[in-house]
Amino acid sequence: MPQSISKKDDPEFFEWWVNPVADGDPTPDSKDLQATQEYIARHYTPETQAQININVREMRED
Repeated sequence: MPQSISKKDDPEFFEWWVNPVADGDPTPDSKDLQATQEYIARHYTPETQAQININVREMRED
C-alpha cells in the first residue's frame, strides 16, 4: 500500500538524490533516475510523489 508522508513530519524525506552520468556533470544517470522514479511510484501516494524533488549528486556513489 502506498505511503503518504507529510512535509511537516519529515521535510528532509522529500529531497532524493541520484547519480550523475559522470562526476561533476549535472545530467542524471538515466538508469538510476528511472529506478528511483519507479521506486517512488510504487511506494508513495500521488500526493507524496508530487512533493518529492529528485536532485543530481555532485559525485557518483555506489
